[in-house]
Amino acid sequence: EFYILMEDSKGLNVNIYDITGKLVISEFETNELIHIDVSGLPSGVYMINMEHEGNQVTKQLIKQ
Repeated sequence: EFYILMEDSKGLNVNIYDITGKLVISEFETNELIHIDVSGLPSGVYMINMEHEGNQVTKQLIKQ
C-alpha cells in the first residue's frame, strides 16, 4: 500500500497499469490523503498515472 498527499481535494484520478499495459486499478479520490491498496497485486513493476486538473504524472512502482 502507499499514500498520496494532495494540497487540495478537488479530485485525483489514479490509474495503475501492469507491465503489459493492462489497467489493474482505477480510482478517483477527493481526499487530501489518498490510500491506494495494492496488496491484491502480484509482485512486479507497475506504472502509476495520476491526473489532476488536466496535469498528468506517471511514476514507476516496484512491488516486492
